[in-house]
Amino acid sequence: MQITHLSQSDNIPEAIHVPMWKILFRLANLLQGKNTEMVLTCEHGPRARVVRGLLTKSGYFNQFFLDGDMTGWLRAGLITDK
Repeated sequence: MQITHLSQSDNIPEAIHVPMWKILFRLANLLQGKNTEMVLTCEHGPRARVVRGLLTKSGYFNQFFLDGDMTGWLRAGLITDK
């Protein structure tokens, strides 16, 4: 799950892109199974960490962070959707 904000233009292909405010206000349609593996990322990490806490409180426990966050993805030259 890629935690996005309004100005973010680079996205990981086939990722589920969810603005943080939708998770905060429980407006996001999250994965059906609470044991589904999720890899969380945002540009530098803070939003992903906040969302992980919210998801954990909601019963989602199989979450991981993308090493290097979105910044690391871009530095590595990996493919993005714009």
